[in-house]
Amino acid sequence: AKARFGGSNDLQIYHDGTNTYLDNNTGQFNIDAASGNGIRFLVDGVYQCQVYTSGIDLPDTKKLRLGDSEDLQIFHDGSLGGSNIAHVGSGNLHIRAKSGEESIVAVPDGQVEIYHDSSKKFETTSTGVTISGNAKFANNDKAIFGTGNDAAIYHNDTDFIINAQDSGATRNVYLYAGTTGEGGIYFYSQAGDTMFKALTDSSCFLYYDNALKFRTMTDHCEIRGHLLPDTNNTDDIGSSSKRFRNIYTNDLNLSNKGSSNDV
Repeated sequence: AKARFGGSNDLQIYHDGTNTYLDNNTGQFNIDAASGNGIRFLVDGVYQCQVYTSGIDLPDTKKLRLGDSEDLQIFHDGSLGGSNIAHVGSGNLHIRAKSGEESIVAVPDGQVEIYHDSSKKFETTSTGVTISGNAKFANNDKAIFGTGNDAAIYHNDTDFIINAQDSGATRNVYLYAGTTGEGGIYFYSQAGDTMFKALTDSSCFLYYDNALKFRTMTDHCEIRGHLLPDTNNTDDIGSSSKRFRNIYTNDLNLSNKGSSNDV
């Protein structure tokens, strides 16, 4: 039996032996609460959600579930740390700023990808992260390394700084070059001039204005140019206990301005 309302039986209320129906056949179906009140929905006497003037309210742990298999769930649960967006179905979780433009992609049991204008710039991996493009730090913002914030790399608006004692602890700085035949460590000026280079299992080179001045060899060092003391009449070559064995010259010229000398 059906309870019918309206000139054309527009609204019908009935039970078919299994389920109860509110059947509207014409126009909109409106449920209107009194001003200042919401419309609550309960299941087995338990509050599930309500429609209020500010929107749809769901209590803690109650989920907004989307998809045929309830693949996307949005809910709040204090025991899980607060608000949650859970993707429990197949495929990935996509957050798009507009249709067809990726912003964030989260892959179950895999990476999280962050995009700029649909171009991937950042991705987590099983061992860390992968950055595609530049990582820009403002002045005095640091890339910090070590559990105790031991080392930092940054720019202070004037200079570029590598600080191995940023935490105050004494630390060393190590630079490792490739294996034999793969090169070494190079320092260049902005103009492209070589300042210093160290080759694996080979020489170290020291330059001045792109001109080689000093080179280490297997059993000696090479000097390109003059060898001068820092100040006059102050420094020695060798000592009373560490003397040079031989001095080889084309022509020996000794200039003496002291009061006494032994040659």
